[in-house]
Amino acid sequence: MKLFLAIALLATPVLADTFGEWTYSVANGEATIMGYTGSGGAVTIPSGVNGIPVRTIGAVWPPIFGDGNTSVTSVIIPSGVTVINTNAFANARSVTNVIIGASVTRILTSAFQDCISLTNITFPNSLTVIGDSSFARTGLSQITIPASVNEIQLNAFNGCAELRRATFLGSPPQVSDGAFLQGGAYPDIDSYRDWE
Repeated sequence: MKLFLAIALLATPVLADTFGEWTYSVANGEATIMGYTGSGGAVTIPSGVNGIPVRTIGAVWPPIFGDGNTSVTSVIIPSGVTVINTNAFANARSVTNVIIGASVTRILTSAFQDCISLTNITFPNSLTVIGDSSFARTGLSQITIPASVNEIQLNAFNGCAELRRATFLGSPPQVSDGAFLQGGAYPDIDSYRDWE
């Protein structure tokens, strides 16, 4: 009976709770933002929900604004958040500006992929990993990579047709194949990188 109960508990799906216009889940005393039901515009992710600190944004799928959202125009991610999860903001088609708070360490696979209007992003000095395809096919034209970043993964900025300048503050990070590939126009990061 105890074994059956343990198996049943492990199989229980993650339950979402609500805090205003946000849905979230909790594990180990930390919250993950899973969804948003607000009207859009300029959106600030909460740093806490019902007294629980928010540490992660996104639950892999669907994106927190839904797939193909056109109502959200900008996003502020507060200090305290450490991970922007896979697909967290993917295909948010009207987001133009993102400010990432000073505790995010990892931006995971496809987190901002296909945010076609995204032209401005601020990376924090806490960031260490820019994940696989995390900014693929966005509207970024220039980026500044903090010295804290030690890895830019496969296809991270692939297909960013407007990207012309990448400024690296500090030693060059590990850059995976295709991270800055522009359909052949910029086959190598050395074509337009700027080391400072």
